[in-house]
Amino acid sequence: MDGLCRTDTGSSQNRSRALTSRKQLETITLNVGECSITSQPYIRYLGVMLDSRLSYTRHVEQVAEKASRVAMSLARLMPSISGPRQDRRKLLATVVVSVLTYGIAIWREVLEMETYRRKVAAAHRISTLRVACAFRTISNDAVCVIANMMPIEVIAIERKQLYAERGGNPAEREKLRRNVKQRSIENIPDCPAVCGTPEDAEHVFFHCARFDQAREELNVRLGGGIEPETIVRFMLEKEENWSAVSSFAKDIMTRLREEDQSRRKAKEPEKIASRVMQRRQTDFWKH
Repeated sequence: MDGLCRTDTGSSQNRSRALTSRKQLETITLNVGECSITSQPYIRYLGVMLDSRLSYTRHVEQVAEKASRVAMSLARLMPSISGPRQDRRKLLATVVVSVLTYGIAIWREVLEMETYRRKVAAAHRISTLRVACAFRTISNDAVCVIANMMPIEVIAIERKQLYAERGGNPAEREKLRRNVKQRSIENIPDCPAVCGTPEDAEHVFFHCARFDQAREELNVRLGGGIEPETIVRFMLEKEENWSAVSSFAKDIMTRLREEDQSRRKAKEPEKIASRVMQRRQTDFWKH
């Protein structure tokens, strides 16, 4: 107490907030020597607005309002016609995402309420529209795909799971981040060559055994083995390396598309047989 009284702080910094579950909010005044501290409806602590019930609704409202102002300011730098390239637009849009996702691991549950989810989505939508150079009539899902930006709801789930299950060393945290990302994206098929391994972009490009021969030829042309940490450096060394990596990626996408078409054609007779059987059963029960 004596140390607190000797501390020279401004009156605007002497604030407190009582945490309670009572329906009726109470105002409490603490007298410490000559200092009087009156409880407030909410206070800011480490950049997060705390209210009496830790509902974080006030924080979400303030974050959405601040992100909207930032997004509108950045929108002047990103006109839909001409203006910066998409990669630079996306870089500017990360400012809005950073504002919206600060401390999101602890207040993600607020987004389950439609009112607050719309406020956050509206602020995020301003930046995604500018990145995609799209019209206002486009849907939120479509504009996020075109802008190559994840919705705030998906980011919130990922951040919360990472915070709750964070590991003790960087390798475990990176592995956890990849697992959470894979769980947040639905319907990723498993690789037909490696059972139980999701067929995502990193696995196909760097690890899948189906493309070992093409990958080995690329390594010979680049003069080294490609890894997620080295691929960009190889591509930027010279134009021939850039063309070689682009050709490798194009060949992979072509083969994957052909395999997908083959699988669909193979399943087509089964779908037709299933439809015929359902139609026969329907006709049988009608008669």
